Amino acid sequence: MKTKTYQQGFGVLAVILALVLIIAVAGTGWMVWRSRYQSRQAIPNTSQGVANSETIAQQPNQTAQIQQLEITEWGVKMDVIGLSGKPTYKITTNSIYGGSNAFLSTSRLDSSLACQKYYGPSTLSFQNIQRFTADEQIPVNGGYTLVSFEEAAKSNPQEFKVIDGYGYLFRHGNGMPCDDDKDNATFNVFNTSFDSLQSNK
Repeated sequence: MKTKTYQQGFGVLAVILALVLIIAVAGTGWMVWRSRYQSRQAIPNTSQGVANSETIAQQPNQTAQIQQLEITEWGVKMDVIGLSGKPTYKITTNSIYGGSNAFLSTSRLDSSLACQKYYGPSTLSFQNIQRFTADEQIPVNGGYTLVSFEEAAKSNPQEFKVIDGYGYLFRHGNGMPCDDDKDNATFNVFNTSFDSLQSNK
């Protein structure tokens, strides 16, 4: 009889210990996930290309890297802020997108096998700068409406930049980013950097 009582007590103790162990593992996992999520939110985004680097202070303990992406074929450049790699681009002429296109990416994403397989050989990403001549129709409102070069420049000078007689738009395709860029970090950086696009002459 005494042996049976001890065995029952040991069974309850084993269940309690198992519960404590499960709670400890779950709590540790949650803390690790939370710290990684918060650190990912605080890390500057990445990008690739022809770059001149300079460091500026954002906050007392944070710095952001300013790099210059120069699209030599077009004679334009822009400041890309907050990327840990170098910005890269690939020029294509594709009637699906309209105009001539510089697809923007980073050295990190270009070397990713997952991204190479996902995007294929024609593009580096879904974000691109489109270049138009003065006689081309410009897609606005998500590409659903075509307007003249002059109308696009007049109606939305923030989105449609005119530099040295050419018009430029920043676009992001409908596709999802590749697995190595699910947080859209590259898109966010290039989108905000487009304002700095200027002539390289």
